[in-house]
This record gives sequence, structure tokens and C-alpha cells, in this order.
Amino acid sequence: MSESGKAIAVFAISAAAALIAYFGVLPQLLPGYQIDSDITQSEIVDKASETLHTYGYDVSELEPRSALTSSRRAIADFIHSRGRPELNEALASPDHLLPPFYSWEVNWIGPDEDRTQEAEISISISTDSDSDEDFSDPDIDVQFSPHGQLVSFGLSDIAEPAGLNPEVFANIHESPETPVYTFLEEHEPETITVLFDSTTDSETRIEEERLIIGKEDFIQVGSQIIETSYWERFDLEPDSISVDGNNSNTYHSNASLHFVNPDAIEGYQYELQLDLTAGGFPTDLSYEYNMAEPFEKASANYLEIFSGFGPVLIILIVLVLFFIRLNSRLMSPRIVFTDAIIFGLIMLLMGGSNLLAISSDFQFSPETFAISAGVIFITVFCTLAFIPFGATTESLSHESYPEKLYSLTLLRNGFILNPKVGRSLLYGISGGFGFLILVTLLLALDAYSLYPFDQEIPTGILLHDVLSGLVQISNGMLKAMFYTFFVIAPMSFFILAKIKNRYAGIALIITIALLVGGLVPESNHTLIDLAFRALSAAGLTYLILRFDVITLLTAIFSATIILNSKMEIMQPDLNLSSSLLIAITLLFPVIIGLVGVRKNTDDQYLPELRPEYLKKLAEEERIRQGHKLAREVHTSFLPQTLPQIPELDIAANCKPALDVGGDYYDFFKLSDNKLAVAIGDVSGKGIHAAFYMTLIKGYLQSLSRNGTGSAELLKSVHRLFRENARVGTFITLLYGIVDLNNNTFTFARAGHNPLLHFNNNTDELTAYQPDGCAIGMGSLNHFNQTVKEQCIPFESGDSLVLFTDGYPESTNPRNTQLGDEAFQKIIRDNRHHDAATMITNINKEVDQFRKTSRQDDDMTLVIVKRR
Repeated sequence: MSESGKAIAVFAISAAAALIAYFGVLPQLLPGYQIDSDITQSEIVDKASETLHTYGYDVSELEPRSALTSSRRAIADFIHSRGRPELNEALASPDHLLPPFYSWEVNWIGPDEDRTQEAEISISISTDSDSDEDFSDPDIDVQFSPHGQLVSFGLSDIAEPAGLNPEVFANIHESPETPVYTFLEEHEPETITVLFDSTTDSETRIEEERLIIGKEDFIQVGSQIIETSYWERFDLEPDSISVDGNNSNTYHSNASLHFVNPDAIEGYQYELQLDLTAGGFPTDLSYEYNMAEPFEKASANYLEIFSGFGPVLIILIVLVLFFIRLNSRLMSPRIVFTDAIIFGLIMLLMGGSNLLAISSDFQFSPETFAISAGVIFITVFCTLAFIPFGATTESLSHESYPEKLYSLTLLRNGFILNPKVGRSLLYGISGGFGFLILVTLLLALDAYSLYPFDQEIPTGILLHDVLSGLVQISNGMLKAMFYTFFVIAPMSFFILAKIKNRYAGIALIITIALLVGGLVPESNHTLIDLAFRALSAAGLTYLILRFDVITLLTAIFSATIILNSKMEIMQPDLNLSSSLLIAITLLFPVIIGLVGVRKNTDDQYLPELRPEYLKKLAEEERIRQGHKLAREVHTSFLPQTLPQIPELDIAANCKPALDVGGDYYDFFKLSDNKLAVAIGDVSGKGIHAAFYMTLIKGYLQSLSRNGTGSAELLKSVHRLFRENARVGTFITLLYGIVDLNNNTFTFARAGHNPLLHFNNNTDELTAYQPDGCAIGMGSLNHFNQTVKEQCIPFESGDSLVLFTDGYPESTNPRNTQLGDEAFQKIIRDNRHHDAATMITNINKEVDQFRKTSRQDDDMTLVIVKRR
């Protein structure tokens, strides 16, 4: 089977298994599918409107938003304590006495047509027609159980109705003759002041148009409201009441009633707070609960510590690697600019979607400006932060496994529909399916696993469907890019490049993936948690080792949004359009993958897309190898030992430059009393110079045995060099013979630096520079006519100094050359030392002059002293 056929087969098998797990197994394991709401979404909106009208509020002109939502904290606590099976049994029973795990929620916002006009809240019962107030975008929140029972409401940000609530006070103070509310309507006083009187229990009286109501009345009113709500079966008792009132404008006074259960109800303690206006209109009903016997988490704490500390440690390591490799020019940050921009756009998409979801009526204000500025700042920061991590991943991959980034490089360069990219995408989607199956297995084995309620879904309550989908998709993309470029890929490539034992490297990579966590959620049992984390880490490691970066990215992204979409189906506050958007997004890489693998383009015909910086590094490496070889040749052709002649003290030294040149020196013992000395400098550098130095050495060794004079020898060398060397190449050379019998040094110079002679008798240093052009320059006749031979005395205590131009032409940081005069002064200052000490001191003083300047040329020095 071909590689493309294997990819299609793996995708088909994993997709089939994932569909079975997604639609067949998970619904039996996850809570929420047992919810049986006997009221529709439109019916719950009507019921909420009627309830608010009863409480004195008209919302007929406002726009409702509704959804069936879940209480993640309540569900997670219950699962952690009793397990999912018991929770599913409770959810299947409409009579369970447990916290409202699921509830219908209805909110109201003002009309969309004209946001400049404030929404009007009509107050049903009021004695003053001018008391209505206008409010923009009011916060009205009402919750009902799936069976239509009132759970809670909040009306704290809107106007409170004045007067008495006839629906609640009629049953308390009704009399056959004149019910209270009828009396008030008949007399129609201009204002009604409602006061609380702590000395009055249930007495209600009218005195000078002032109504006084006792605390017990409000307890009865509150109890009546509770008895019509979700909480009527919980036998909650009034615990306390706090009142607030004064002598003016007191229709804003209110009472807060607290209800509690003395004994635990199915393991829970409850506390309700009901806020009422002085006229008996409810403004807020909220609840709190606590488990009577709090559970203790069974998972090992060290796993949580590692999961938080692991990524931070790895990020620090990758940053260190970035700066080290950047300093060594082993990467090019510019190559990942496109990836960084994509990462920033995803960040902006996620931040913008969240921002719009927070406020559906987004208007400019200092608060929204601050939030928007924060989103932009975080986006820019994360975009810049991506560059070093992406560049490090790129660099380490090309050093150890360049094929791991090949499909990503193809995508960067617009090669989308091809078998290489297609296979990577299909294997990646298959990896995402694999993680779904792994999660299904985890839930089947561990009834106390909190998944998916331990995961923070990046959505709020009642988000717009499309916005919630965008948040989910961008969250999956960010998670995939973070795990790939910030954690797994750079550390994996670095470890495999540095650790020779492949199995030890793989074990270390799995350990790292284990520390940073994985795609499998946390379990409540240590052994199960550890086992599935290890499986998740091994899966991520396998993907990066067996496939490539695109596969890893696609696997993490698809796994994230698949698992989150399962939470959407289970958590009905995210509706069909969001799930449809996520499904289309997941289908997109599948289509590209299937089309790509069907292309007939063979892998060998795909372009070789090597980053430019790698080509430059390869060229530099080639040059370095050439320099290394040239330096080895250069060193091998220099004398390995110095001549041992009792009458002479000889020392020599050659300091190669960074760019290898062609300095050369040599000694040829002609007889017991004669020693030939040569020093030269070949034009050019590297292998070119080393090759011609080899020629010169061979010529000199052969010609010096003939016993010819120095000038005649140079003429012969010039002739041979012209016959064999390329035009334009030349060599400066100084060749001379020490004659111990005659106490002379006879030499000729072919364009080389002058000979320096120290006369011990006169204590003078003299530079001798007889005529002569460089070997390889000019015709034979011109060279023969130019070169001159000179003979100088060489007595006891005298010194001969032969050098190349690297010494006098050395420069300091200010680009000033040492010069001949300063160089000769250094020699004169060290004239009384032995030859080796002279060379050591001269080099030290020249280095002090150069300081930090680069040595651009070889520096060769030969000293022969007569004892």
C-alpha cells in the first residue's frame, strides 16, 4: 500500500472509531444527556415575562435571550464526591432535591434598532405616573428549572415599583369590606409612604397616608414566593430578616429575607436570600449551597505542581536556546514572521470574540477602551513572543530532523494540495480522533473523573452562537501552536540532536510531555491520572517522531475542538450554529488532506525549500572546512623541528590569521658550515595559497641542493613558477645562506620585506632591502635583471630577523598600523635576549598594540643569532 493509501486507511479507521465513541459511548458517560425539559425555549420566555409582570415589571418591549445552561461548579462537586452514575440517576428524576445543575436562563436587553434611545421599563403598580424611569440595556436575569420552576432572578439594576404588590398582600390583609389594595386604589393618594415598624407584628394601618407594615408580613410574603419556586420542596425555613427604612422617599426601602435548611438535604446545606421592596415587590432571589461533608481531592498534588511548573521551565530553556543559537547565527528569526503574524491574528480573533461576547451592545466607554487596549497589547506581546520560540523550533528541526518541517515549509510557500501536506493533515486529524477515544476510555474507567467540568470553556453565559464558535476555534488553534512551538517540538528536536541514545531521548521527551500535561483531562484517582497522562504524552511524542510538525499541530487542534464540541452538545448554552461552525472548521483540513493525497505529484518532484540562512550556513561551513584544510596543509609544510647547529641560536614562529594565508618559512642544511634560510608570503588565502606554498617548498628543496647562489636560485624559482602557476598569482620570498666559515649571510630578495640585521659590535639595527620583484610578476628578463644579491657580515652576537608584513601592518582598534619604525624599536628593545625569548616578547608587545583588533594576515617571524 502506498503512503497516501495508508494515510487514508488510518483516517477512515480512526474516524469510524471516533464516531462510535462520540455518538454511541460518550452520551452514556457524560452528564447532561438525561435532562428532560418539558418546556420549550419560547414557553420559558413567556413564563419569565409573566413572572416579571406579576412582580411589577413590563419587559414586552425588550429583547429576550434564553438558553438552557449548566452549573459547572455544582456538577463538578457532585461528580467528585459521588460519581457520574449517581448524578445521571438524579438528573433523570424531576423530583431530586439537589442544586439546580441545569436551568433555563432568560436575559433582556434593549431594542437593537436604536441604541441611542433608552429602553423604557414600565412599572405596573405606581401611584405616581411621573415616577417611571428610563434605563438603557437593563440587567434582568431570571432562571427556571428545566421543568419551569423559578430558581433565581436578579433585578437590581432597574427601577423598583412603588406601592403595594396586590398579588402578595391581598392574601394577607384581605377583608370582605375593603381589601387593602382596593382601599388604596379608591383613595388614590398622591404619595404612599411605606414604613417598617419593629414594634408592629402583623398590624397594618393607614395613618395620615402613611402605611406601616410589620416584619411578619414580609416573612409571609417571602414564604409565599418561595412556595411557588423550585425551592418549595426543600422545606427551607425563614432564618432572619433585615429591614431598611426612613421617613421620606421610603418606597425604595427594602427587606432581605434569609431561608436555610436546619438539616442537610441529600448532603447539602442551602441558603436563600430574597430581597423585597417595601411594597412587597421582589427584586432579587439568590442561593448558595455547600456540601455537608466536603470531599478531599484524590489526585496527587505533585502532578498539578508539575503541570504548572513544567511549561514555565521548558519555556525558559527554549529562550536560553534561542539566544545561544541566535548568537551563533544558527537561525533566522525572520523566517517565522508569517507564523507569528498568524499566531497574532488568532490571538486577536479570540480576544475580539470574547470582548464582543461580553457585551452584545458594545459601546465606546473608558471600560471598553481599557479592555480593547488590553486585548491589543496581549496580542502584540504574544506575537513578538512567538518569534523566538518559532525560530528555535525551526533551527533545531533543521539541525536534527529537517523533514519534520518540510510540509510546514510547503504550506508557507503556497504548496497546499500535494501528497506530503495531505498525509500530514490526515494523520493529524486521526491523532485528534485518537485522543477522543482515549478520553472516552478514561471516562469509562473512572466514574469520578471531572471531565469535562474541570475544563474552562472559553465562553460565557448566553454568548452569541457564532462568537462562541469563534472563541472555541481560536482557542484550539492557540493551544495547538503553544504546545507545538513553545513546548513539545523545540525540546524534542533538541533532545534528539544532543542525546545519542534514541531510546533514552524518547523516554526523556515522554517525561517532558508528561510534566506539561496533555490533552487528556485530569482524573480523580492518582494511578488512572498518571496512566492516562503517560498515554497522552506518549501519543504526542509518537506524533512528532513518526510524522511532522503539521501533524502535531493538526492533532492538538482537532482534539481540542472535538472535545470542546462534545461539551457544547452536553452544555446546551452553546447552540447549533456554534457546533456547525466548528464542524466546518474541522472538515476543512480533512478536505484538503483527501484532495492532496489524491494528487499524482510524487514527493521527489516537490521543490527543495531550504531556508536562505541554511544555505548561507552551508556555504560558510564549506569555507570553514576549506580554511581548516588549508591550515592543516600550511602547518604540515612548515618545519616540524629547527636545525640544531652549535654556533647558531634559531627560533621561528608562524601565527596564522583567521583567514588562512600563505606565509612560509624553511631551513635547508647545505653542509656543516652552511645553512639556507627562506621566508615567503604567497598571495591569496585558503587552499589556493596552500597549494602554491607547496610548489615553492618543492622548488626550494630541489634547487638548494645544487649549491647555487641566492639570486640564481630565485631566478630559477621564478621561471618554474611562471611555467606552472596561474597568471596573477605571485609570491614574495627572501632566501639567504649563512656561511659560518666566512662569517657572512648572503641573500637575495624577491619583493619581500627587508632583512633586519643587528650588529653586536656597533649595537645598531639595520634594514637591508636589495632590489628584486616578486616571483610570478614580470617577464623572465625583467625578473633576472631586477633581482640583486647582497652579502653582509654575520659575526658573533649578531642577529638576523626575517619577517612577513603581518607584523608591521598590524592595526589597533583605531585602525592605526604599527609601522616599520615601531616594529624595529620592539626588536631593538629585545636584542639581548635569546632567539626564542625575543620572539615571545615581540609577539606579546605586538598583541598589546593590537588589543581587540582582528588579525587579518599571517604573522611569521624567524630569528637567527650567532652565538
